[in-house]
Amino acid sequence: MNALKPGDTAGLMALQQAIQLNQKQHASDARDRATEAALFFRKSHNTPGEMRARYEEIYADQRSLNGQRCLDDVALIEPRVRATSYHDLFSRLLVDKAVCEKAAGRPGEIDTALNEAQQVAEKFNFQVINLRVLGIASGLKKEAGACPAAWAKSSRGLEVYWQGGYPLERLFQLYQPLSECSEKQQLWHTADALRTRAIQIREAMDKRNGQHSIMLGILYLDSANILIALKREPAAAKALESALSILKPDLEEPTTRKFRAGIMIRLAELQLENGNPDTAFRTLEPVLDSPIADTVVSMWENRLLGDIHRAKGDLADSAEAYQKGITLSEQSLSTLATSRQRLDWITTVDKLYRGLTEVWLKNKRSADAWKLWEWYKSRSVQISNGHQDHETPGLTWEEMERKILQTPVPDEPMPRLSFAVFDDGVQTWVVRHKTIAARWNDIHKAKVEQKTNALFERASDPASELSDVWAAGEDLYSLLWEPVAGDLPGSGPVVIELDSPIQHLLIEAIRVHKHYLFEKYQFIYSPGSLMDSGLRATRKIDSRSPTFLLNASTSSGESPIPSQLREVRTVSRQLANINVGDGASITLQQIRSNLQKNEIFFFAGHGLRDGDDLSLVVNPSLMVKASDLMPENMSRLQLAILAACSTGTSDENGLMDTRSLDNSFLAAGVPRVISSRWDVDSDSTADLMEGIVTKLGQRAPVAQAMYSVQQDILKKEQHPYYWAGFYFAGRAD
Repeated sequence: MNALKPGDTAGLMALQQAIQLNQKQHASDARDRATEAALFFRKSHNTPGEMRARYEEIYADQRSLNGQRCLDDVALIEPRVRATSYHDLFSRLLVDKAVCEKAAGRPGEIDTALNEAQQVAEKFNFQVINLRVLGIASGLKKEAGACPAAWAKSSRGLEVYWQGGYPLERLFQLYQPLSECSEKQQLWHTADALRTRAIQIREAMDKRNGQHSIMLGILYLDSANILIALKREPAAAKALESALSILKPDLEEPTTRKFRAGIMIRLAELQLENGNPDTAFRTLEPVLDSPIADTVVSMWENRLLGDIHRAKGDLADSAEAYQKGITLSEQSLSTLATSRQRLDWITTVDKLYRGLTEVWLKNKRSADAWKLWEWYKSRSVQISNGHQDHETPGLTWEEMERKILQTPVPDEPMPRLSFAVFDDGVQTWVVRHKTIAARWNDIHKAKVEQKTNALFERASDPASELSDVWAAGEDLYSLLWEPVAGDLPGSGPVVIELDSPIQHLLIEAIRVHKHYLFEKYQFIYSPGSLMDSGLRATRKIDSRSPTFLLNASTSSGESPIPSQLREVRTVSRQLANINVGDGASITLQQIRSNLQKNEIFFFAGHGLRDGDDLSLVVNPSLMVKASDLMPENMSRLQLAILAACSTGTSDENGLMDTRSLDNSFLAAGVPRVISSRWDVDSDSTADLMEGIVTKLGQRAPVAQAMYSVQQDILKKEQHPYYWAGFYFAGRAD
């Protein structure tokens, strides 16, 4: 502030107030004071003073989570700062810009700002800025679900931090993602240790600033959550008391209300999980009486209220809470401007629909429950892909229920199995010829998940003992197949709709009477009946069908695999009307253009997982993700074959996961997709692909061609690793 002038006293006082208010997390008042300060400084032509006040506006925007206003404020000063020689200020502004991009739900722009900030920081040796970049990057990785990457970023930052004397703020920022990742992974003792350390750091920061911050109160509330999970009730009660004593004076401050409501809901959630619905209700009660501006938090609140009433046996009150939350979710659709907001919406609405589905099942409304379940799945995929209508603000539950109950029941001879997994049981519906048979099996969710994953892990490991695979398959028979066996024909095609807790279910390898189910049944995987109705009509595929072969077998940076080269030669020979794209030189735009012109897309190469995203590795500089595949570029496609490792995998929702490659094709209306479950055997993959394209040349239906070739491989090799690595999704011919 060396540029202060005699008339700047009012500006300086307003700026000091803004700084103090921001430190106390009073974002709204802080921004008002910062704006006043900026206007005072501008009037006196004090540019440094104005710039400092503008920075405080940005900090207030960040604390209030107003991402777009934050970006607008950055845009006001970025050209002016970029033109100066104040490199430290510029690098700080770029970091703040990344934080604003995050709040605005624009993940694609965050890395650009952080990378430029890090380049400036490294060039001029601004280690404090570098630490802040690492802290933010760790937090972003944590939010994306990539906790190993978050640990790596924070660990690197901590190594730098302990080599010099840096502000406590940077240490706190590095600890936060580690604690939250531990909590997310239910590593409760680790989370407790890290959260305790974060509290110690924050207390030291607050002592330096002369008063407790809202953040410290939030940390204590979060600590109470962890202690509840550890069943340390007295310590949790003490942490909650500390939190409320800090937060109580500021309960009406908007930022406080938003964070406090969310963490109080989480606390009540943990109390309910520990079998204390009455305690959970008492914890939630103050939140119910307070207005909440954030719709997602209100949806969360109603979902938990429904869970509490259901645990107490009050099904009518439970249904009312779920219905209110679902109605709120539909009314809020017009506000979902970013992918992050849509993801938060889907995560919250999932539990609302699950709760109401279970209530309807308990009320003997099993057919209506199936319609609700199918509606929910199609709605979730529509929203995640950004396809939402905006004429819903006045929608009522009665109007929604009428729409839901109009869901058509398929009139098909092919039976459809739809699974829904709840905490205390598995519901299976068998739909065929416009009739719905409902079967419930009392089994804890954790058990069916454990059994499902055990079979998948053994089947996907070629080194596992075949006897262990068989035993795992036999375990699942009584849990998932036997309850519906009487509703199914003795053999033939069956459509399978999996639920996220059992998304890795390898139903082909379930065994009974020393045989795999796959020996009698052909399985076609579907994201849901309403999604299926959105797939385009199938057309006959043969050797003359226009085909785009993207050959990345030699361009990915990996050593060429002889069997994959053989596979590419066979595809080129069997399919006469083929356009081959060279992975070494092709561009993303050329890939999109070729997809638009052809009926078959065949990818030969490698798949690579990066965090939550699975990419087709075209060359070292081009990784094609689901988000790169535009629906308008696939309007003619009839079949997509992704002949690479793990191209059909998902960390969360299987075919409903919009970050998965097969979902991108199905969501675009492509009726048939063949993709892989794991890192497949190259020789078996070549045999399968050669067999499929040969039979397609003979005009065999796609699903039947694949099933026939897999049966041939099974006869030679009983281990599922070799014959079950690929699956067919979509609609059978």
